Amino acid sequence: MQAPLPTAQRSLRAADVVAVADQLGREPTTPFTVVARCTGGHPLVIRNAPIDAHGDPFPTTYWLTCPAAVKAVARVESDGAIARMNDRIHEDEVFDRAVEAAHRAYAADRAAELETARGWGGVAGTRTGVKCLHAHYAYHVAGGEDPVGAWTAEQI
Repeated sequence: MQAPLPTAQRSLRAADVVAVADQLGREPTTPFTVVARCTGGHPLVIRNAPIDAHGDPFPTTYWLTCPAAVKAVARVESDGAIARMNDRIHEDEVFDRAVEAAHRAYAADRAAELETARGWGGVAGTRTGVKCLHAHYAYHVAGGEDPVGAWTAEQI
């Protein structure tokens, strides 16, 4: 079996480029592929290349683009969920290890396309803790084992 093409070399439907630009409110700056779709068929989660169009590092591999999903996760975040998740990391050793494993797996996923990208951190570019439920949820939806993303999915 052949290894998959790097994100920047994969074909992309023109309609997806237009849809993601509309969802983001700007043109995408990073080559991407759609990895999950909403029930209506529009992009839900995209997988970004590790380097943007200018050659700069882009540590957010999985990006939640669907505006309805973004708003739903923002409601959970606005209720103090990030602080509660970080408190739980300090109080629950099993949860802490699971979040650390998600960060390592995310970094390894990104590094599969560009080895030097492994050092850029894990989910949302961080190496520890939780800083963005959107990124954890996007990784979970894309198939990553992420306890924060799974918890977020239960909330929305």
